[in-house]
Amino acid sequence: MPKPGVVDPFFGLSRSFYYRLEERGKLQLFRLRDEGKEKGVTLIRYRDVWNFVQAEIAQQEKAS
Repeated sequence: MPKPGVVDPFFGLSRSFYYRLEERGKLQLFRLRDEGKEKGVTLIRYRDVWNFVQAEIAQQEKAS
């Protein structure tokens, strides 16, 4: 997950965009936390983002 104000170096997507994709059910984010902790690390599967991007490209190509 990119830091706030920084985009993902692989796809150019922002942190807030990933959260919106999760809310819409397009991607699943994984949260790792120590027991009893509020903060931790949020991870995204590269393959899932790749598949999402490819599907969006295919949909746009089909529409045009």
